[in-house]
Amino acid sequence: MIKRKGNRFTGFLLFVGLIGLSLVQSACDTTPSQAAASTPIEATIADTLVQATDIYGIPLDIYHIQEGKVGRNQTLSDLLQPLGLTLQEIYHISQLPDSLVNERKIKQGNRYLFYSKADTVSELPLFAESVFIYEKDLLNFVAISIDPDTLWARNGQKPVKTRLQVASGTIETSLWESMLATDANPMLAIELSEIFAWTIDFFGIQQGDRYKVIYEESFVDSNSLGIDKITGAWFYHNENDFWAIPFVQDSVRSFFDEKGNSLRKAFLKAPLRFSRISSGFSHSRYHPVLKIRRPHHGV
Repeated sequence: MIKRKGNRFTGFLLFVGLIGLSLVQSACDTTPSQAAASTPIEATIADTLVQATDIYGIPLDIYHIQEGKVGRNQTLSDLLQPLGLTLQEIYHISQLPDSLVNERKIKQGNRYLFYSKADTVSELPLFAESVFIYEKDLLNFVAISIDPDTLWARNGQKPVKTRLQVASGTIETSLWESMLATDANPMLAIELSEIFAWTIDFFGIQQGDRYKVIYEESFVDSNSLGIDKITGAWFYHNENDFWAIPFVQDSVRSFFDEKGNSLRKAFLKAPLRFSRISSGFSHSRYHPVLKIRRPHHGV
């Protein structure tokens, strides 16, 4: 009896092994043809070329690029004519909606680029013969794809990167100048004065006061778009430490001290919108709240 059971078990293993071998052979036989069918040559070429694109989403290996800046009193036509576009193409571009191209808002100094298809890829139908890029500002641009029979335009934005930054320093002349001296964004001075407006009198900032702030800042290329948000701050003033810790509740972002108390009080210490943050020290300055003159040690 034991011998018969062993024979059955051996036969079962052999049967399973044969099925597995046939499945492997079937997969090996069908994989090449299926792969060839799912990756057409045209798509493969396009995918390879599109992998390397610039900040405007234009393939780098397909076009020759010319670039320049808008000169004084130059119009859109002045920019396009030297690039070899026909009068008809220029006319059609000028008829685009103002949301895409507004000739009245072409600004001196703004950057533009012209992409013309290289001879080596002139027969690729997947890409326009030429593309005109006009930067409306640091972030926004319009891309106009130009073919003999078609014209296509779109608004776009360049990639934005957010960096976590840290700024710290000791005030010698003013908070603003201290920010500049440490290569920090000077707008942090306004941000700090708004956060600590209920706890620190920014008309009484003194030489030797210190600060440290952690914040997020957005960049396009190497140019700052501005401060996104403060993620933490510390200010040393009048031999006291002042902390600002953000907390979001019910979609409202507020700041609290290290003990969990809200920084917002009933009365502001510096009620103006901190117009004095860039001023230096003085021994006699009129205080807008106290209505008296007193030594002013800068903010």
